[in-house]
Amino acid sequence: MQHITRGTAGALAAVVLFAGTVTACTDSPGAHVAPDAPDAPGAAQAKAEQAEIRSSRELQERARALLSDPDELADGEFVASGSSADPRSASQSDLGRTGTSLVVEVACVGQGAAAFTVSSGRTRIQKRVDCTSPAERIIQLNPAGRTVMVETARGEHDRTAVAYLVRRTT
Repeated sequence: MQHITRGTAGALAAVVLFAGTVTACTDSPGAHVAPDAPDAPGAAQAKAEQAEIRSSRELQERARALLSDPDELADGEFVASGSSADPRSASQSDLGRTGTSLVVEVACVGQGAAAFTVSSGRTRIQKRVDCTSPAERIIQLNPAGRTVMVETARGEHDRTAVAYLVRRTT
């Protein structure tokens, strides 16, 4: 007859406890699985905001793609560029010197329209652009100051992005 010693009994008990713990943590068909926890309050809104940001970035990239590449200007010298998906935006750039004409390329993509206002000193030119048929538009400007300002405005419910590139003519 075999006898179980205290050491053997202790080791056997440890193995049984360990085996029970391991099987309780597996996804066996009989194991209880908690249902998916509902999203935290505001999680759906955060996801929607992230999708909106991605969409805005994509629209801005599409608008910038309609403009000349600032690194490869065949005609002129780069002055400034920018893009925005905000309902209103404004950017002012230093011209450094006066006396040369500027070409401002503007583009808009999305659903709606945008109004561009380009100004330098007292010279101010406005152009409305239909964003549903994306294309580059040109604004010629003889600056009357040492800075150029590009302002854009869109309807609050328009889903658009704008881009511009200012270059000095040679």
